[in-house]
Amino acid sequence: MRRNHPYQPVSIRRVRWGRPTIIAITLASCLMALLIGYVAYRFLKYQFATFTTELDQAVSQVDRLESQPEAALAQAQFHLRAARRVLQPYRPLANLIIPQAERLPALQPIASWWTFVDEATMAGESLLTAAQIGIRVAGAGQLAGLLDQMPLLEPPLAAAQDHFLRAQTARSGLDPGWMPASLAYRAETALAQWDTLAPLWQQNLAQTLRLVQTLPPALGNSRPITYLIIIQSSDNLRATGGFLTSVGTMRLERGRITDLNIRDVTEAEFSTQWTPEEGFLSPRIVPPDPVRRYLGLGHWVMRDGNWWADFPTTARQVTQFWQLAGGQPVDGVIGVTDQAIADLLAVAGPLSLADGETLNVNNMKVMAAQHIHSSQPSPVNKQSAFFQEVAVSLAPQLEQLPSERWSFLIQQFQTMARRHDLLLTSFDPNLAVAFHELGLDGALQGQTDDYIYLVEDNLADSKLNSFVTQGLHYEVQLNPDGAAVSARLTIQKKNGYVPGTKLAGFPLEGYYTGGRWDAQTQQWDKWEGYYGGYLRLFPSPESRLIDAAGFDDPVETKPEHNRPVFGGYVGMWAGAQRDIQFEWTPGGRPQEMGRYRLLVQRQPGALEHPLTVQVHLPEGYPAVEIVPSPVSVTDRTVIWHTTLDRDRTLTLRLTPR
Repeated sequence: MRRNHPYQPVSIRRVRWGRPTIIAITLASCLMALLIGYVAYRFLKYQFATFTTELDQAVSQVDRLESQPEAALAQAQFHLRAARRVLQPYRPLANLIIPQAERLPALQPIASWWTFVDEATMAGESLLTAAQIGIRVAGAGQLAGLLDQMPLLEPPLAAAQDHFLRAQTARSGLDPGWMPASLAYRAETALAQWDTLAPLWQQNLAQTLRLVQTLPPALGNSRPITYLIIIQSSDNLRATGGFLTSVGTMRLERGRITDLNIRDVTEAEFSTQWTPEEGFLSPRIVPPDPVRRYLGLGHWVMRDGNWWADFPTTARQVTQFWQLAGGQPVDGVIGVTDQAIADLLAVAGPLSLADGETLNVNNMKVMAAQHIHSSQPSPVNKQSAFFQEVAVSLAPQLEQLPSERWSFLIQQFQTMARRHDLLLTSFDPNLAVAFHELGLDGALQGQTDDYIYLVEDNLADSKLNSFVTQGLHYEVQLNPDGAAVSARLTIQKKNGYVPGTKLAGFPLEGYYTGGRWDAQTQQWDKWEGYYGGYLRLFPSPESRLIDAAGFDDPVETKPEHNRPVFGGYVGMWAGAQRDIQFEWTPGGRPQEMGRYRLLVQRQPGALEHPLTVQVHLPEGYPAVEIVPSPVSVTDRTVIWHTTLDRDRTLTLRLTPR
């Protein structure tokens, strides 16, 4: 019998599977794949739910930071870290997918989602780290120590800003449409929350980082710094907040006030600049034409120096007057309204004055009037004495403020800055840029897009502005690229003063008596309740006036600060109403084709006037992405109603039908 060689290949018989077997194996494989996919989906859904729940918990703790900062911060960090732990098992896979996403478009959605989620949570973690440092430093309760420690805040804030910007970039490519319905719903909800908060994050992160970099040099941490302070009364409205009643200097060293001196503006002016025999000793400064024409002034002095609507220009002007009066050199100017003083009193609490009276946020204006207009003889200037006493009492209470009140102080400063009741400019170029970026310098804005800034000066020498109300209606026509082609501003103005009105603490005679200079008779004519306001409208650059109505005299179009301005005088008797109107061709161009953006700037010290904006759309181009939400939208018109309690920005995008 023949035997096979041990190393000779053996012929293997092929197994033939029948069709039923193949179908069975295929079905089993599909079922196995479906089972694995289902388990993976359930696991991913569970993980996603866990991730979003932890994020929600972290956000809810952030909302408690103001009331319980340390406990809420610890809980927020705990939940955010728990959310990030959910991501960890997928990180190696993400590191493989992301580099391939550019070559393989199918991987791009996964890469974008991973980048968005990862960067957004890292931004939150960096922010919480910065908050932890801030709370720890603030616990010391000393501003000087806080200024020394502020450099520690810069790295986590800068990291948070970088992570946020990367997350925002990834957000633009996200679409939950490819996800299963239950996951897509959660993703869409999360994205909607992000889109609501992202603009606030972007603005606040940039401002907080800039503030941390700016505060130490601005408060004299590197060298002593001296500011000129101007106190403005909004009852007699002027361009940057009100009639300049008091002026003085404040010296800061490492966050502490080491010298503070406030005087009545007339005392500061005339102590070295005027004598009955020789008049003004300083060189004659010719005032702006409206001041000369309606107030009858031939010599411009400090009290009327805040004429320019651009606060950095006004700061230089007032500083010139200060130096002519023999004042010391200053590094910058701080402008505050009487409302700003009330806001600081709300934080510091009541002040005990030398005469035994208590000054608080509710009685400040009345007590100021009682002291200043008292009939009691005094060897010193009453206004100087009152504001000096308030300043030297208020400063130490703010410096020694308990750390738990710092959040309230920050809120009040934010309110003051938003309303422009606090204005700050520096003669140091670096600080000047920082103050401008922080929105503190009261400079003219609106270099691009559409823009209106209505500025009013009371030139009747009366204290009637709390009685003079107005409503603003702005109407604009757009073309398809989003540019404004025609504009009209209607101002419905009313002088609500009732003859015989006397507010507590204020004298009736003279206080509510307004006047106008008569160039023919060379006399100052006065009437109770008469109000004379000079209105200036600053539109976008290169705008051209078409028509104006409702003014006493022809409207002027002389440029200011290399910007167009339309200005005219309106005189109103008590109880009078009047409609005033400007029509012009706007010169602003949209920064982004098809997107209309309007900035309405608020005047410091002004009342919170109602504002209506009506935008007429080009035919065939309805509006989308309208912010803030309007009260009315049609194919041809968008209407907003709001209040000028701050600068207002309104935007929309045109899309062809």
